[in-house]
Amino acid sequence: MFILAAKLRALKALLKAWNFSSFGDVHLQVSISKAALDLVQAEISDLGPSVDRFQWEEVAHSAFQLALSSQGSLLHSKSRIRWLSEGDRNTSFLHNMVKIRKLHRPLVSLRVGSIVLHDNDLISAQVVQHFKQAFTQDTSISNTGLVEKIIPHLVTNDENLMLLALPSVEEITTTVKSMDAYSSPGPDGFGGIFFHHCWDVISTDVINAVQSFFRKCSSGNIAIKLDISKAFDTLDWGFLLRVLRAFGFDLAFTNWLHCILNSAYISVSINGSSCGFFSCSRGVRQGDPLSPLLFCLAEEVLSRGISQLVAKGKIDTIAAPKKVTVPSHVLFADDIMIFMQGNSQSLRALNRFLNAYAKNSGQVVNKAKSSIFLGRYARPRETIIQHTLGIREGSLPCTYLGVPIFIGRPKSVYFRSIADKVRCKLSSWKGHQLSQAARLQLISSVIQSLLIYSFQVYKWPRALLLRVQGWTRNFFWSGDPLKKGSTLVFLESLLHP
Repeated sequence: MFILAAKLRALKALLKAWNFSSFGDVHLQVSISKAALDLVQAEISDLGPSVDRFQWEEVAHSAFQLALSSQGSLLHSKSRIRWLSEGDRNTSFLHNMVKIRKLHRPLVSLRVGSIVLHDNDLISAQVVQHFKQAFTQDTSISNTGLVEKIIPHLVTNDENLMLLALPSVEEITTTVKSMDAYSSPGPDGFGGIFFHHCWDVISTDVINAVQSFFRKCSSGNIAIKLDISKAFDTLDWGFLLRVLRAFGFDLAFTNWLHCILNSAYISVSINGSSCGFFSCSRGVRQGDPLSPLLFCLAEEVLSRGISQLVAKGKIDTIAAPKKVTVPSHVLFADDIMIFMQGNSQSLRALNRFLNAYAKNSGQVVNKAKSSIFLGRYARPRETIIQHTLGIREGSLPCTYLGVPIFIGRPKSVYFRSIADKVRCKLSSWKGHQLSQAARLQLISSVIQSLLIYSFQVYKWPRALLLRVQGWTRNFFWSGDPLKKGSTLVFLESLLHP
């Protein structure tokens, strides 16, 4: 891996020099070629047409188009917009997106306790120290044998052999080819398009680097909505590795994962400048495709622990009608809901387990952001429940996984936040700068995905549906969700199966 990184670093310097010598300042070239084209066209207008002047105009026009093409490619890569159609090349939309990406709000002051810092160096040092402390291992975490008591040995020897198998050349090649060509490049500056076009040259180095990693080297119903404080950032690595080993993952495989976790370094961006450069000793990186899988595996201790308490009768689940099964809990990454009876035994058992889980894993429940939703209780009993868990009472409607939870029939007020999100999305795209093909692509890929999840759960009120439909229709025809455009076909003709 070191050899590949060194080669890419050397290549980067050479490519920068080649880019400057071959292309130079593309924006300046556009201005120069445009001025040359204007000059010859003005001469044709003033002195009349001739063969020489037309040839000169053709050469100037070709140079101007070439400069525009280079500028469009540069703006396209800087804007990081991947869904534009051919008709939207080098438009004001791309220019605006590049400008917006360069904007940032400066951090001019920082309050630390009762002290306000204004010096940039002091602000940088304080921010770096804060994040360094946030990603430093909590020394109070200890191994009490909780993982071994709860997690069964599930991973077989055959599955371990599959995990330890050396990736084949075909598998590595397929993975590289599936990379998004126009995604943002990594810290080395090389995006997917580089690996696609230069694969014949760099394939041997990349395959050797990937394969080298795998070779051996050193009582009443309540619902509780839990919020884990900085869940991904506070997961203890030792706890995660113990969970994996308890499941039966091979030691070599867990060591590989440990190497990946140890490779993380953090630099904090303050006012456009990178400050600090320090390592982590806990947490999984958000945005890494492996992180959610590792987090969910570690969270199996929480899930199976609650199930174990239910099986042993220490937690009583919600009483439900016949033939209706109510889960004891549902989890989606760090979004947790627990359903149980609010008797003292169940509350104490859950509280003890959450404390033990936090002590072993570093996953501390943020009680200020967690909520309890109570059934019909006398006021003194509600106070006892909140005091036992240390969590405040919540109220309906609320939102879980982006879907509103409420009592009664679906009303427009419950879905207004989703509808407003659609309207804000449409307004932010500055649709007058996009072709209709691009607008249709946005509606199909973004707007519909915002709505379909909620549609699977609830039937929306007709009035709100018509309002959202109107915004979408206006955006398609006029580019503005609040401005009607000239429609070329009747809507009813498009709704037939």
